Amino acid sequence: METMYAMGIDIDAGAALDDVIAMVEEKGLFALIYTSHSHGKRGLQLKYDDVLRKLKIGPDELNLTQVQRYLRDFDKNRYEESFIQGIEILHIKKQVKDGVVIDLDTPPLDKFRLIFPLKEPVKIVDLAGTHADALDCWEDAITGLAQNMFGIHFDTSCTDPSRLFFTARHPKNADDWYCAIVRGDPLDFKDVKPMKKSTYTKTRITGDMNAFEIAGGAFEEGAVPQCVTPSGKSLNDWHYKAGKRFQLADLLEDYCSDRIRVSGGEAQGHVHIECPFESEHTQEGGTATMAVNALDAQHGYWTIFCHHDSCQGRHKLEFLEEMLRQGWFDEDLLFGDSVYLIEGEDEEELIELDEHPLVTEARAIVAGDLKATKKTRAIIRKALPDTEADSLKGQIRALVTDKANRVFDLSTFNKMWKEEDDNRAEDDREADRAERRKLGIESVVLTTPFRDRCENIYRLMTKATDAPVIFHHNGLLVDVQHDEDGNARMKEIRKDRFKYHLERRFDFIKEDESKPAPMDEVNNVFHRDRNGYPALHRIIESPVFGSDMSLITEPGYHAASGLLYRPREGVEVPPVPEVPSDKEVTQAVGELLDVLADFPFDGLTTRDAVIEAVTGGENVPSFCHALSAGLTPLCRAFINGPTPGHLARKDKPRTGATKLLSNVSQMAMLNKMGRPQSLPDSKSEVQKTLVASADSGAPFIFFDNLPDSGKVDFGELAAAMSAWPGYTGRRLGVSELVDVKMDAAWLFTGNRTQLSSELASRMLLINLDPKMESPGDRDGFKYNLDEHIPANAGRYLHAFLVLVQNWKAKGCPMWNGKPLGGFEAHSRIIGGILDAAGVMGFLGNREQMQEVGRVDAPEDMLMDALIEAHLAPRAESVPGTLFRVWGDEKPPQKTKDDSGNMVDAPFKGYRVVSIRDTLMDCGIALAHSGYMKVDDGKVFYPDAAKTNLAARVGAMAGAVREWREDRHDDKKRQGRYVFQRAGNDNKGTLYELERLDLIER
Repeated sequence: METMYAMGIDIDAGAALDDVIAMVEEKGLFALIYTSHSHGKRGLQLKYDDVLRKLKIGPDELNLTQVQRYLRDFDKNRYEESFIQGIEILHIKKQVKDGVVIDLDTPPLDKFRLIFPLKEPVKIVDLAGTHADALDCWEDAITGLAQNMFGIHFDTSCTDPSRLFFTARHPKNADDWYCAIVRGDPLDFKDVKPMKKSTYTKTRITGDMNAFEIAGGAFEEGAVPQCVTPSGKSLNDWHYKAGKRFQLADLLEDYCSDRIRVSGGEAQGHVHIECPFESEHTQEGGTATMAVNALDAQHGYWTIFCHHDSCQGRHKLEFLEEMLRQGWFDEDLLFGDSVYLIEGEDEEELIELDEHPLVTEARAIVAGDLKATKKTRAIIRKALPDTEADSLKGQIRALVTDKANRVFDLSTFNKMWKEEDDNRAEDDREADRAERRKLGIESVVLTTPFRDRCENIYRLMTKATDAPVIFHHNGLLVDVQHDEDGNARMKEIRKDRFKYHLERRFDFIKEDESKPAPMDEVNNVFHRDRNGYPALHRIIESPVFGSDMSLITEPGYHAASGLLYRPREGVEVPPVPEVPSDKEVTQAVGELLDVLADFPFDGLTTRDAVIEAVTGGENVPSFCHALSAGLTPLCRAFINGPTPGHLARKDKPRTGATKLLSNVSQMAMLNKMGRPQSLPDSKSEVQKTLVASADSGAPFIFFDNLPDSGKVDFGELAAAMSAWPGYTGRRLGVSELVDVKMDAAWLFTGNRTQLSSELASRMLLINLDPKMESPGDRDGFKYNLDEHIPANAGRYLHAFLVLVQNWKAKGCPMWNGKPLGGFEAHSRIIGGILDAAGVMGFLGNREQMQEVGRVDAPEDMLMDALIEAHLAPRAESVPGTLFRVWGDEKPPQKTKDDSGNMVDAPFKGYRVVSIRDTLMDCGIALAHSGYMKVDDGKVFYPDAAKTNLAARVGAMAGAVREWREDRHDDKKRQGRYVFQRAGNDNKGTLYELERLDLIER
């Protein structure tokens, strides 16, 4: 609450509603009056034991007079005398749910609220130097309004300014509720004579108090009552010797565990407890009462205090006395060699009982002391963090502003206290900021210039650190999140997630309070240059080799390679020797061979046959390429170029292609294994899938079960496989083209899959041929790979790493075979690793792979048909062969020379072949040429197709078709055939084939 426009008091102590309204009218005050929920309620129940104990009488002495005395002097509520005189005892002793009570009949109790609008609003903070003192002043004013202005008892909890928020209400269907507006003048706050609330709550009989007492002088903080133990020993005398030695909190924990109330965060030697005077509280329960050991107290004395209104001004010895009276523990624990009295010397000098050391220091400051200000400020600084700071302020202020020794006037002292309090608060805030900075949390003050704030946020967000949280990947901001199985995943950060990161990294401070990150700052920093954040290419959970060929085994971010290593729990990878021995290399190859030997590589149909071939040094290309599928992601960071696909191809389903590549990828990358997905059936979807796969940062892109009908021919896929260092495509949901890093290892499987020549030239073939009709019926496998690989993946990863380390130790010898075109770096490195380990046959099945790409396109089929016509026996008897799109009419045989004489034409005697007839004879359906298929399925080119076919053939000019040994055994027919224009006549364009020598590969 900042500004008060009204004062309110709650009346529930027996004052009659009509009498109070009359007093308000008599004083001519403007007021709002309404009854509360329990208005008019009769009856009262008092705790039987509490009444006897407070009155110090026996059961036989209990009567109406004693009960009235209890209500008058001890009950937690204040009641008007008229109400007390009207009670009757219904049951002197009655058992109820909460225990034994005295059941009383009472006059109907008027309960209502008075609201007095103020003539001028009151700003609470202006009432005193500190906010706490200002609230005290307000509470004293409310107390004075009730007692000094109207002379009535009231509910002291209504002194809290926030109580005015509670609005009027009454039970449903009630007919005795009342509200009224009393006309008059608004209350002038200056006319309210305050009364100390603590004095009112402590003193039962106001009429016996003098003016000094009403103002609070009789009950200044520090006044010590005389208290005794049940046996009559003086607790005041005991405290003189035990005040700095008594471990009250420890005693209560040991003997009164049922009285302990835990709220969480209690400091050492501090416990929240049940208040011994809880029956006097407005509401029982809570953690407002605390006991503290002498050893752990700030000023060295044990203490106990309670924040409830009814306990204000109550001395700690009174709490201790009440504990002993209620039997919480035996008084012997306070004396002698009690374990709760730590060793220490008796006080040598008699000072005022339990006077705080800071009060003693203040007592020594005298008027005229030139260092008085410095000393007082030093005392204030020590007092502010004390748990009894409010009490100390009053005592110190009384000493240094006393008329007999006035060192400062009141306003000067209050100003000094406020300044030191503000300084301490700022020091605390700065200390808190410093501690949070140690945790990586900075502060952004929202009152500084906007640009400066944004610059500072961006600078700190992109500041280099060993443990970055936000990364840059393929033009996106990403962080690391975990799925339900605990797997780390790279995820794009959008604005809401970015805002979350800002609020984890910064405290946004306004008016000394932490606020949510403002969206203006979020937007500004989010759209700044993303290259300021560290690059993240991949999250790994097992060791791999970095760009410098070093083995990454240290968890965390590795900037040089853009890798974040988060080791997978529960997987042990044995240490990799710096220089593996021949025995260790042989063992590594043997382990990989052992686990994969049940797959029918290159038609080796038995486990023994595979092992014998590999260990015997024979070429087993498909086994080499299976190992390449595991080695490629481990070495990817230092392979400076694109990497080829690994195609596990088989003639029959259930041969094990998917299982092979899934297990090899798991052996190499653990749970970052290849995840099979289907190849989309449209070019645009292929492109988006490739970009999404690159964005995921996965080490593998795995297209499973390529179609076995027709030819797989996606230029987008071929382009992505050879793209280096990046690929340009469309991202899902984004219209513009984006550049992504394409550095995943490629895996493919397919049944009898035929590829375009483009794709076939980018693949390593893993040929799986069990030479049986139903491969799924095979049995006798050594391992159940679905169980064996996850349980032993660390072991097989170690074997892969040993092969690479062996190659490094031997000086990284590059493979000297003919590399795969466009993938030279990969061929030389992976081939070199396998060669160094004695595993032979890398790229040994290239010709077989080329056959996979030899399901020719219609254009290629047409070229072959034209070459056949060009080489036909009939062609040997003529000078040459020409081709015409439509028809086989010969070109002109005579022509005129420059002199006008008739001479032989250039193509005299040439044979002419109809391209249209060739297409129909061979059943070639040339796309976009206007062909049609008739009922028997034959291809037919109608007259209407003439124009389209001419355009298609014309576009083929310059096409080259190679005939090598795999096409024809006769070397005379081998060569490069170029389809080109020969000339024109009145029938159209003539084409011919030119034969050139082959270029050796």
